Formats: sequence, C-alpha cells, structure tokens
Amino acid sequence: MKSRNLAWFAAVIFSLVVALTSLPAADKDDEANSAAIAAARQVWTITDLVLEQDIDPPARQQMLLHGLKSLLRQAKKNAPANLAERVSAVTSLEQFTALLAEVWPLEDRRDAGPTDQREHILFNGLFAWQTENPDRAFYLSPQEAKRYEMIAGNRYVGTGIQIRKNDKEKLTQIVIPFPGGPARKAGARPGDLIVEVDGKSMEGVPLLKVVEHLQGEEGTKVSMTVRQPGETKTRQLPMVRSVIPFTSVHGYRRTGEESWSFSIAPSSAIRYLSLDEIKISTLLELRKIEPMLRADGMKALVLDLRFARGDDLRHAALVADGLIDGGILWRVRDRLGRTKEYKADRDCLFRDIPMVVLVGEYTGSMAAIVAAALQDHGRAEIVGDMPKTELMVTSLVHLPEESGAVLLRTGRVERIERPDATKQQRLAATAHRLLPNYVVAIERKNHIAIEEWMRQQESPEPKADAKPPSDPQLEKAIALLGEALEKSDKKDDK
Repeated sequence: MKSRNLAWFAAVIFSLVVALTSLPAADKDDEANSAAIAAARQVWTITDLVLEQDIDPPARQQMLLHGLKSLLRQAKKNAPANLAERVSAVTSLEQFTALLAEVWPLEDRRDAGPTDQREHILFNGLFAWQTENPDRAFYLSPQEAKRYEMIAGNRYVGTGIQIRKNDKEKLTQIVIPFPGGPARKAGARPGDLIVEVDGKSMEGVPLLKVVEHLQGEEGTKVSMTVRQPGETKTRQLPMVRSVIPFTSVHGYRRTGEESWSFSIAPSSAIRYLSLDEIKISTLLELRKIEPMLRADGMKALVLDLRFARGDDLRHAALVADGLIDGGILWRVRDRLGRTKEYKADRDCLFRDIPMVVLVGEYTGSMAAIVAAALQDHGRAEIVGDMPKTELMVTSLVHLPEESGAVLLRTGRVERIERPDATKQQRLAATAHRLLPNYVVAIERKNHIAIEEWMRQQESPEPKADAKPPSDPQLEKAIALLGEALEKSDKKDDK
C-alpha cells in the first residue's frame, strides 16, 4: 500500500498524453523506430545514474529486463521466449536500442497507449527490482519533477484539492478541499463532483487530464462547476490558483476549519500530535504548537508517525534536532564509504515532557529516521509495528536536457550505539531498520480504519458524529505515559 502522501502526489501529477494521428504503415514503422531510439537513449541515461549514485544498484541488465517486461505488459504484448537471455547479453546502448526497437509496440495497437505514456511505463519499470521497499527509487517526467520539488518545498501552486475518480458518476470527485486553499475559499466541499472546468465537461475525462485542466501558474484564474452526489443543482466556484498552505502537523480531532483538539480524552493530561509528512515547515509548526499544548495542561505527548512520509534528510534532521537535547543524531554513509555526522543543538522542544512515538509498517524512511534518533537518545519510547522501510537517504537527480529526474537511494543512516539496546534492536540497527521498544501489531482492517479516521480529520468538514476506531497501538502509548506520569507524581509527593 502506498502512503497517503505518495498517493496524493500521484493524484496531482500528470504525464503529457499525445494523441497520434493515423499514418501509413511505412510511416508507422519509422515512428516506432524513432520512438524506440529516443526511449533507449533515455533508459541508458537513467541506468547510468542508478549505477553511479544508488547505494545498492542492481546490474544494468536486471533493470532493462524489468523495464521491457513492464512495457510489454502494458501493451498486452507477449514477451519473446528468450527475452531474459537476450537482455543478459546487452552490453551497449546500440544493442539495447536494436532490442527495444524490435519489441516496441506499434502505433496501430489500440491498447498500446500513446508514445510518451509507454515511455513513462518503461522508465519506471526499470525500478521494479525494489518493489518491496516503500521508499523505492522511481522516475519522474519533467512535469512531475517540477511538482515534486514544489511539494517538497511547500510551494505547490494549484487549487488545493485532493481528488479521486467516482466511477459510478463518471466524474472526478473532491475528497478533501484543503483548508485555506483556493477551492475551499470558493466554497468547495468534500464529496463535490467536478462537472466542468472552465466550461468544459469533465464527464468521462481521465483523472490526470482533469488535473491538467486544473493546474496552472500562480495568479491565474480557473472555474469549477460542481455538485454533490445525487443532486442536480450545480455550483460555480471561480478561484485564483495560488500556493497551497499545506500543514504537516495535526491534532486528534478537528474542531473547526483551522482548529484542532489535541486531547485524546477530556480528563487526560496526555496530548496527541500526528505528522503526515516530514517537510521543511514541520519544525516551525511544532514550535508554534508547543506553547499552546503547555498552556492547555500537557504533561505527556503521543507523537504519531505511522503514516508520515518525506524524502529530504535535511528536513528530518531539523525535526530530530528540535526534539533532542544535543548530541549526535546519526551518521550517513554514501556508496563510496564516506560518512557525515548530523548533530543536535541544546534547543529542545517539549523538554521534560514524557513522549511516546507511534510507528507502523508504512512509516516512511524520514519519519523512521527521526524515531530512531529519539529512541537512541532515550528521548521517547517507540510503540507499534516495525516500518517496512530501511533507514535510507534519497536524492532527486535531474536528467540531462530537462528530460525528467530520478529519485535515488544515495545513502544509509548509521545509528549511534545505545548501551541499553536489546539484541534484537541491535540487529535491526545493523540492518538499518527500526525496531520499536514495544511491538504492538494490529489487524489489517484496524489499520485501514485508523488511517481513514486520520484522513477524515484532515477534511474541513469531518463527520461530526464519527467515533475513533479501536487503536491498540495508541492505547499502549497512553498506558505507558500514564505509568510515567504516575511515577512522576509519586516522586513529587516524596
């Protein structure tokens, strides 16, 4: 399962799809050969970058085989029986170009897809060798790379909606109009169906094409015609595209358009924060929230990182530094064996506040790295499932001639030694993994219900009567913090 953030990122990026006109047979062959030659050159460039910069690259032939299989699978074309053998013999760009031209789907195959769509599938298929890693490397088109960097820098320009396809209505549906965004200010509501964009019907239009209609430069105008499911009355939502004010820190229950309750139970002094992403603004958000929580009577804190993503180690270092009172956070070793230390200063948020951090199998690498630093410094107890991801550093590397980019795994995080670590925790650290202090597994249906609850609270209109689902991991965190507060109270009484 993909995390919400990558799923959302996939929803707001698009691949340019070009409709090719009908050509004579000879021209079709020329077109196919030309497309294969261009694609082969890009494939070779991408695999060169992987071999040069990835921390643990596979053989080039392995990447080529996965890419070709992905291309043929999408085109519903059977692979040659000896494809693996032929790919294993490829040692030059010329040899691969000849092979790709031979298997490249022809234009007259209706199910083959447009040329650039096939290229995208081929390029991303190169990375299928590491599908088990949630923080896998992948290819981004030029448009995707631009949007990726805007999102990473918290400078995404758009209308401010999370969308999905409503197959029953054959329309795109707004899941969340983000608070403070242009769409929400214009009156967009959760569940709205997008009927038209700038007067053009969106019925039956693919999701990525709808995104294309909605996107544009900052300051430009766009208008959506929407209606609620089951209704016939439509509403016009004129808006101006602007920078979307995404936040990464949330409370337990939304109480208003811009307000949260951070209490899990009315009579408890335990407060709750969840992060959906480790980004450049996260530390600043935490700094703003801390005095509010202290003024509200906070004596202990649950920090929920179970669905937190992020791709930039610098952002993770900022957050870890802000939560730890000095010392080495971790060391990063690159593919050449060089190491770099990351240290924390003495400026520390939530000082003297007992903390439990929740992690899960879909905790992203940056969030897992932050949790590992908190564990190694004895700053927090870690509760939950072991994250699937390794403690890995990723870097966005641009391809020549503005032809896209690849996100590569360029380093591994080496944790500081902890005297009180168990044997199992030391083994996990050696494998660049995070093992919680308290492993609390939850059933799949429970996991889905918890994530759905958290997503509902991100909506500006959550269900007023919604009840939080059973959450054994959160219950364990509350129990641990309750014990810590009880011990502290007894100590004070003495």
